[in-house]
Amino acid sequence: MNFKNFIHTDESLRLTALLFPSIKEISFEGNLLSIAGVQHIAMSCNKLKHIEFYECSNLNISNAFALFNTEDHKEHLERIFVHAESSCRSSDNAITIDGLPFMALCDRCQLYYNQLKNEKEMLCLYHPGVSFSYLFL
Repeated sequence: MNFKNFIHTDESLRLTALLFPSIKEISFEGNLLSIAGVQHIAMSCNKLKHIEFYECSNLNISNAFALFNTEDHKEHLERIFVHAESSCRSSDNAITIDGLPFMALCDRCQLYYNQLKNEKEMLCLYHPGVSFSYLFL
């Protein structure tokens, strides 16, 4: 089950986590949610494969990433995409993946991907056959 293209609130995410713990894909959109809403999903939906954040300028994305640093998420999570205007890319609110050490950033498409699942080749999921570390050589 996928939950994409919905504007979520903390309450809708709490109910989603309670009713649909086996979802595989979710998009977080807008400024109506907080870290508490993302925490409901991270704690209950352990089989997530794809996570997307769209224009969540009120959310500290780095703190949200840290919520997914569990053994279940290491096993299942394949990619995280963050789309934001300057709010999340500014130096004041720069995204770091320190809280999610098994994810790596593709310099080409800005997609965070599970490097443990791609350990041998370290490939970006959107650019198979192209190692992210060699893109700018």
